[in-house]
Amino acid sequence: MDMAGQQPADPYAPPRTGVGSEAEHTRRSPWVAVLLAVLSPVYPMLYVAKAWRALGYLAAAIGLLGLGILLTTFIGLPANAWELIGAGGLRLVSAIDGYGRAKAWTGSATLPWYARWPGLTAIIVVSILGLVALRAFVVEPFRIPSGAMIPTLLVGDYILVDKNAYGLRVPGMERPFVMLDKPKHGDVAVFFYPEKPELHYIKRVVGLPGDRVAYIDKELSINGQAMPLKLKLLNYGSTLEYQEDFKDHRHAVLINPEMPPVQVAAVRQFPYREACEYSERGFVCTVPQGHYFMMGDNRDSSSDSRYWSFVPEANLVGRAFMVWSSSGRPERVGMKVQ
Repeated sequence: MDMAGQQPADPYAPPRTGVGSEAEHTRRSPWVAVLLAVLSPVYPMLYVAKAWRALGYLAAAIGLLGLGILLTTFIGLPANAWELIGAGGLRLVSAIDGYGRAKAWTGSATLPWYARWPGLTAIIVVSILGLVALRAFVVEPFRIPSGAMIPTLLVGDYILVDKNAYGLRVPGMERPFVMLDKPKHGDVAVFFYPEKPELHYIKRVVGLPGDRVAYIDKELSINGQAMPLKLKLLNYGSTLEYQEDFKDHRHAVLINPEMPPVQVAAVRQFPYREACEYSERGFVCTVPQGHYFMMGDNRDSSSDSRYWSFVPEANLVGRAFMVWSSSGRPERVGMKVQ
């Protein structure tokens, strides 16, 4: 005891600070940490000034992504299921971790720049804008839900799409603000379905603006030039696999000789319908300017332009270029889409 009858202060104890001090402004709210975990498991650790721990969560997220791809490829686990389990679980762990560390916060006179709100906000905004820009302008993954593009693409394939193959555009803009290239004959293109623009479709570009596309007696021709077919395999029952020499490249198609080239009764009324002539033997269409004619490689099991309309240039999303995963089919990983 000193002369005043009080115990001397512990020299190793953190300095006491009053209301309004710097330490008061550095308090970490546990519930803010939990909310940040909803966005990313990395952000709560930045908020509580644990940079190395944040890097650990980032590494874990990347590792879980790789593990999810392996599980999808080798055992057929749906990618969205793994995203729910893996990413959701990591966010939950980060939320609990962040809550505990924020609750145990003792205060500090100095916070690193990334833990202060201006720096943390900048990191969050830049990372979100970066991801949005990556998917909007560079590359985006898609899953193949139907068999319309068999044998080129199978149900359960996960593909990458080059979003700037046909130009750079802000989402919602009708036309690209920078034109890079135009679709070519034979491109495998992703586009917004004309009847329901919220849906993505994927087909092969068969006709360009001004082309006269004919599909008569199961033979495709463009501007009077037939696309030669060569029989390949007989392993699809009554459906036959052919190799089609399509302008500058070759690809496989499926044709069922017992099916008509087009089911005329299923053809709908659509814009520029008068540019097409239909019969039991097939159809002939002249592609309007600013539009494209799309067909599936599974010719007799594809809902495409012969039934529901030409695809406006504004609906184009990008060109498929690679299979990055495939449910239960590891041999397809890395396969080029052509």
